[in-house]
Amino acid sequence: MFEAFRKEILQYESVGIFSHLRPDGDCIGAQVAMALWLEKNGVRVLAFNDHEIPPTLTWLTEFFPVELPEEELTAQCDAFLVVDGNAPPISVEAGKVYLIEVDWDI
Repeated sequence: MFEAFRKEILQYESVGIFSHLRPDGDCIGAQVAMALWLEKNGVRVLAFNDHEIPPTLTWLTEFFPVELPEEELTAQCDAFLVVDGNAPPISVEAGKVYLIEVDWDI
């Protein structure tokens, strides 16, 4: 399963990573870890959440920034990955992008 995922996601030059609304620790932690892994594998990465990161979790964004999605930023992404969630983010237009969803609870 991992090899199929790796082959699929690494074909893109730029990936945007979203996490679920009202982010919690495992959500932001998974997002930051995935961003760092993709970056290490040569992918340009942007991380987004439709809600502000809670003050108690902002320390995680010192490892990799998580921003509010703005059209000029999301337009730079070839694909989007949703971590720790099972629904596309509200700020990404349906049908416009390729989505891979990863939820650790599945």
